[in-house]
Amino acid sequence: MALSNSIVSRGSSPRPSVTTGAARRKKKVTQACVPCRNKRSKCDAQTPVCSACSNRKIKCTYSEVDGRKGKLKKEEQDALREKTAKLEDIFQSLSSASGQDALTLLQRLQLDPSFGLSQFALPTRHVLDERQRSSQQVIEFRNSVRVHRPTLGARAGVPGPLSYRTKAQGLGTYEDELKGQAIRVYGNGNLPPGSSIISSIAAFFDCSHALFYICERHEMDDIYDRVYRQRESLDNATLCELCAFTAVGSRYYTDEFDPSVMEALYCTAKLYVEDSVQSNFLRGMRATLCMSMYSLLTKPTSARLWLSSGLHVARSADLLKDQWPRDLWVSYCRLYGSFVFLECWLSSRLGYQAAVSRAEMEFTTQEIRQLRYPVESQIQARFSVIGFIMAGISQDIYKSTPTTFAIVEKYSQLLSQWRGDLPHEIQPFGPVRGRDYVTSEQDSRSIILLHIVYFGAQMLVQRRLLAAIAQCKMEERWTLDGEPDQGAKIQQQCVEAAETCVYLLGMLKYTRNTFRRYWLCIDPASTACSVLLFDAAWQLLNRQRDRAQVQLDKSKECINILDGYAEATCISMKMHQILLPLYQDLRLAETELSSRRRSTIYDLLENPRPPTAHMSAPSFDGGRTSPIHARVIPAMYRIIEVLENPDWRTDEERKSSSLQRVI
Repeated sequence: MALSNSIVSRGSSPRPSVTTGAARRKKKVTQACVPCRNKRSKCDAQTPVCSACSNRKIKCTYSEVDGRKGKLKKEEQDALREKTAKLEDIFQSLSSASGQDALTLLQRLQLDPSFGLSQFALPTRHVLDERQRSSQQVIEFRNSVRVHRPTLGARAGVPGPLSYRTKAQGLGTYEDELKGQAIRVYGNGNLPPGSSIISSIAAFFDCSHALFYICERHEMDDIYDRVYRQRESLDNATLCELCAFTAVGSRYYTDEFDPSVMEALYCTAKLYVEDSVQSNFLRGMRATLCMSMYSLLTKPTSARLWLSSGLHVARSADLLKDQWPRDLWVSYCRLYGSFVFLECWLSSRLGYQAAVSRAEMEFTTQEIRQLRYPVESQIQARFSVIGFIMAGISQDIYKSTPTTFAIVEKYSQLLSQWRGDLPHEIQPFGPVRGRDYVTSEQDSRSIILLHIVYFGAQMLVQRRLLAAIAQCKMEERWTLDGEPDQGAKIQQQCVEAAETCVYLLGMLKYTRNTFRRYWLCIDPASTACSVLLFDAAWQLLNRQRDRAQVQLDKSKECINILDGYAEATCISMKMHQILLPLYQDLRLAETELSSRRRSTIYDLLENPRPPTAHMSAPSFDGGRTSPIHARVIPAMYRIIEVLENPDWRTDEERKSSSLQRVI
């Protein structure tokens, strides 16, 4: 009886207290963080008061009494895992999406934190394949470049300093390397000579500022004043900008610069380039662009690494560009355009696929309305477009086997459309009287260079097909997909482009003044020379001495251009070493053809076969003309090999080139 009363009392005692206030406090709550639970504090559901909740962006509430069970503990862990997975998805989407898509997603997330990625379809598969390929290429370059992906600052929309992870150990290794090689490095107590710096700055703005935007003249003057005229301590980022910029300018006046000074400027900029990137994204883009321009002629693989680094910095800063001030956006867009053209130009030069998407090309070529520099902005935009076309030419024509008339016709139409869309301000032969604009001397030279690059691109399209046509004519067997009449037309167009290119090169007066240092003309000059030598050899095969002599004279002008720049770049020297022996052989054959007295006995000795045999001069229609000049045949085949090889490298050199080359 006592036991039953005890059971009744134990079971019945708590029932009346179910409705009391003490039991009402034991309510189930949402997920609470550990600091809130330990402190017995209460967080507002809208604005968490504890630092842990604020950092994790978690809305947590907690009552005065901890009534949670193991089930709630598991729910909290599941919620955190879900939030982590969501953040990872957002980060992956922002990394792979374009700037506009990423900005739209960020705005939606800011307005509605519960917004899910399933409601926002990012076109990453069919639109951003080229950007993803570029990102993979950047990952391969990280070990050599030592520049890693940045994260934006705390203030959204403000392009402040970028946070980079640097490799201090790698930097120290490079410092030890410089000490071991006894290379001079400039610093606070050891500045480069001021007179050389002034000459280098003037050389760049005189020669290439209208082609490649790096900074304005007043900005460079401000950097010079901070280095040489202010008494404050000099930071590494400013010294890097000065040395990188003047190293590029020194390329244009190599006769006036000590090579050791040029190398010291480059090594100093290389040593402090990470400080420049960490300081500000624009300063980092300027420094890496200058380093790539300096390396283009002597270290092309290093130039590729620098360009990849600069493009990576530009893409990282691209996320919030629409919220920048107008002047900052203009500088960023023009700098981005310089990167796009140089990457495309170098890819066509080395034969790799350019890590630039069409969206980037369209962004950098959009019209920027500036009252101060309208012609300069148009020139730079057109350079980006034709550079993108040249990159496509290198991939489609020189990677396809065999070359077809359809591909050549496709890019010929693109180039014709590009030239047809040019405004009258940047036509090659200067402004017409009575118009309301004035072209400066620097802009005039840049316009001429722009059209030289255009004719170089046209010859780049047609030169391989020209070699295939010549091969068919030499073997008297037509194996191409087009008609012989089409081949004759293409040969005529290519030769005319080479002649026009030589004429424009003569307008710059390369061999008579210091402006011969325009390195952009090295490839067009060498291509024009090879095409003219081909035409001269073809005329000599048919014993057309007068026409051959004219073409040899024009090709000699191109060889003189390459010779004038051979001391400053190994590329020009190599082209000169290839083309000069061909010119000498053809000149000797032309001299022999004019000096020897023609006779039937001599023709019989030179061509023992009858005129209807294989050694007769071939033609497009299959007919045969007079016996050929056999002395020219070896040179002709060597010229065909040159035309088929646009990057002037042998197969062994292509195999030995590696992307892991140290900058």
